[in-house]
Amino acid sequence: MNTIEQVEENVASASKTSTLDDHEDALVQQLLEKNQKLADLYCTGCNYCMPCPNGINIRRTSVI
Repeated sequence: MNTIEQVEENVASASKTSTLDDHEDALVQQLLEKNQKLADLYCTGCNYCMPCPNGINIRRTSVI
């Protein structure tokens, strides 16, 4: 999450008491699988890799 709006959207989503139907659940699973395959390819800008133990300014060398 990069903005307060994203935090608010996530809180609103997590606060819902209804469950997903079978079609929605299948879509979520497909998106999760697709996202997992892409996870190692792109920087998400979360800065989990900073500070680099080798002194590389990763944020400066990465394309987000």
